[in-house]
Amino acid sequence: MQTTLAVIPFGANTENQVYLRTLQEAMAATIASLLQYGIGRVVVVGHFVTDSILVQNVFLQLQVLYDQTDNVIDEIKNSTLPFQVDLKRQLDDGGETIVQQLAFVHTTGDGKLVPKESLRGLQQALQGKVDSNGQEPEIWLGPKLSTKQQQQQQQQQQQSTSDDNNDHHYPWKAWKWEYIYFTEPDQIVNARFTPSFLEAMDEGGIVMPHRLQPIPHRSDFSGLSKSNLAPFPRPKRILSMDPELDACCDLGYESNTGIIESMKANYPGIWWGCFYDDGAKHMQDYDLIRVTTGVVHIAADGHARKCRPVKGGRGTCIDVTKVV
Repeated sequence: MQTTLAVIPFGANTENQVYLRTLQEAMAATIASLLQYGIGRVVVVGHFVTDSILVQNVFLQLQVLYDQTDNVIDEIKNSTLPFQVDLKRQLDDGGETIVQQLAFVHTTGDGKLVPKESLRGLQQALQGKVDSNGQEPEIWLGPKLSTKQQQQQQQQQQQSTSDDNNDHHYPWKAWKWEYIYFTEPDQIVNARFTPSFLEAMDEGGIVMPHRLQPIPHRSDFSGLSKSNLAPFPRPKRILSMDPELDACCDLGYESNTGIIESMKANYPGIWWGCFYDDGAKHMQDYDLIRVTTGVVHIAADGHARKCRPVKGGRGTCIDVTKVV
């Protein structure tokens, strides 16, 4: 993960202070989850004037979290200027200390396609080009490796190629980044990384997360008055899932019956909203689970694609990821 570069497009085009604070906290939690996995560099790509201020606040939150406020970034004077901070973090085993980089980069454009502009700027940087905003590759990728570090990297890659007895050959590069993690600013990562992740990416593949769909449920509001809460689904067993032992096996694209049936019924709201209606019998096909966040989820993603909860089933799911 230390050779992974994370890119987060971000756009805070609003003056609503409550929403801005929500965006800030969501991004802080997102980046904290990436740091937890040891990702080497996180680049937040913004466009609007407010973006750099919010990102500065997020970086400061993380510096305080890691008790490293001796090198805080200065007050933002120009929203188009990039900035960067480093965080030193000791790995969980109490051994090696790693340096993780946090950076803000400004992108041009009309603000409607910040994700696309983020990928364009990253691609230009990886090609050693100045981006469309006149920013050098180092702004995106950080300081280049020293000649000694490049030689060590080349030796490690050659040794890895020899040990694996395969034809993979990675070029001698000025930066250490081998993988890209591209995410939204409010997507906290919970993952169990296995060799299959690495194999899929080394084959040129893209690994997509399965985002389970949380729903409002009264059992998530313990200690609060139930009288002011919205109705909740009819009584149904909620399975508690152990992230280390259990699995929720992907049932494939054609399992999205909930959204199809809600469309047939001309349901006006979000497809899972009809879970609260007595007549929504098709929603009974969906299981309810609790996972790492502790709140109730439908065992499906936001587009109604189901997964099947399996207690003690980690590693036993049939791979249906290549169906779509």
